[in-house]
Amino acid sequence: MSSTLLSNRYQILETLGAGGFGTTLLAEDIQMPSRRKCVIKQLKPIENNPDIYRLVQERFHREAAILENLGNVNGQIPQLYAYFNEDDRFYLIQEWIEGVTLSQKVRLQGRLPETQVRSILMSLLSVLDYVHSRQIIHRDIKPDNIILRSQDQKPVLIDFGAVRETMGTVVNSEGEATSSIVIGTPGFMPSEQAAGRAIYSSDLYSLGLTMIYLLTGKPPQDLDLDPRTGDVVWQHDAPGVNQAFIDSLNRSIQYNPRDRYATAAEMLDALEHSGSAPGTAIQAGAIRDRLPGASFSEVPPTVIPSSSPSPPNEFMESAVPGAIDSMAVGKDKPMPPEVPGWNWGAFLLPGIWCLNNQVWWGLLAWTSWFTVGLSGLTVGLSWLVVGGLLGAKGNEWAWKSRGWKSVEAFQANQRAWAIGGIATWGSMVGLIILLVAIGSQLPDTNSTVSNDTTPEPTLPDPPVPPTEPTPPPAATEAAGLTNLQVCALPEPDTVCDGDRAQIPTKTPSILVSADLDVPMNTEINITWRYLGGEAGDATDIDTISVVKDNEAIDYVWTRLPAPESGAWPTGDYRVDFEVLRPDSGNDGETIQKSFSIQ
Repeated sequence: MSSTLLSNRYQILETLGAGGFGTTLLAEDIQMPSRRKCVIKQLKPIENNPDIYRLVQERFHREAAILENLGNVNGQIPQLYAYFNEDDRFYLIQEWIEGVTLSQKVRLQGRLPETQVRSILMSLLSVLDYVHSRQIIHRDIKPDNIILRSQDQKPVLIDFGAVRETMGTVVNSEGEATSSIVIGTPGFMPSEQAAGRAIYSSDLYSLGLTMIYLLTGKPPQDLDLDPRTGDVVWQHDAPGVNQAFIDSLNRSIQYNPRDRYATAAEMLDALEHSGSAPGTAIQAGAIRDRLPGASFSEVPPTVIPSSSPSPPNEFMESAVPGAIDSMAVGKDKPMPPEVPGWNWGAFLLPGIWCLNNQVWWGLLAWTSWFTVGLSGLTVGLSWLVVGGLLGAKGNEWAWKSRGWKSVEAFQANQRAWAIGGIATWGSMVGLIILLVAIGSQLPDTNSTVSNDTTPEPTLPDPPVPPTEPTPPPAATEAAGLTNLQVCALPEPDTVCDGDRAQIPTKTPSILVSADLDVPMNTEINITWRYLGGEAGDATDIDTISVVKDNEAIDYVWTRLPAPESGAWPTGDYRVDFEVLRPDSGNDGETIQKSFSIQ
């Protein structure tokens, strides 16, 4: 195995695992001076079909881009070094995480203490909060997919399920691309995920059962069930666990998603407010900012002892550094990547915005209004200077100054201030314009008008030349074909977001649909046309034909993926639907749907 060289660069060292979708390998990158180790995931589609291969390749590229972004931003997700396809196989080259999985940890040590499990859980909830904020669901959280990194004992989340699901792409009887497999591990995945409909709380369910495995040393299949409710009964296998911690874990593993925590942030907040178990110590500073360059060792952990007697030293040393105590950290929550950016509310209304957001030095914006300068130009200067500083850094300062319940609550507050600032200054500018307009209409008392002035003769308006008749517009509704919509599909497996006249150039795919009420054997020819941008050149992109061969069909759609470059050419587009009824011969009706890409 060690003699194998992949892509003339990666020296295979050993096989780490193999499954239905491919093989995981450990390798060295011989083109790097350090010959760093890396993990290679070799994946193969389950169907050997050229059309499906192209769909898999398109999805694989999108999922690889997502993995790259996740690993670059969050230090507890492996980095993606490269990806490529070769000999009908797809390859991911990822960071090698040296450490032990949670499964190996339990096999070596047995049941883990509550403090260590709480630390691992809270650290992973921070990771999941970021992952879910990117509209991504892991779908295979289990002890084997969490590694305690040797260098800092941080839990690292590996093996996201979306890429493996891509390998199961097939085309159903209606010609639609779909996945033929369900990603997840029996016992650790909830019922809705087993049905192929995973949601954010599905990851929390799997994470909760993983923490119960750490506390009890038993996989889910070996735990007892309440015969009346079907609830997992595990407390007697983990004596001495704090009741508040038990309640939080039980809520995360409820059968009905409505009874679980809705988000990772909600569960994290509940754990922070529940406090630590009596007689334990929690280390502060575990959850760092999820931003590039964030260091996990810049601030040494601070031990916050409880008022109860301290446990034995060996018990304390077994805890993973990194749990967070809400009383110790207070408002110092991790800063999500959505927070930094320009703040229009702080820029436009710095002297008022600072009160609500508790950035008190913003009150300096009022200083020049109450002091007399050398000239009138100094009035309002401090407002402009302070507004500029708060506009640039206000989001970050406000996030750290106040205890926000969620990123959404923070963003809603800042949007309200932006709208208020724009409305305030817009009203002031409008009032000034109105006063100037009124002033310009007042008579000038200093001017005189001669009584013998003769008004200049006015010439009649020239005759308006006749205009050419306007051609009738293109048909927007044909008999039996109604409700045309154009929508952007921002991610795979998402639904139409409503009719749009303008589509962003980076949209992964575009879908056009219409309601159908036509007789059997009606043929519909659908043609995508690029009408051109500045050059004005029109081009037919693609044409497909469909026939209504089932009375139940009442809907027709066509989806076009983005070019390989990932960006659509800007300009005007049109989709023509030609309806050929079985009794109309070659005379059909055409309906057109136009849109633009910017």
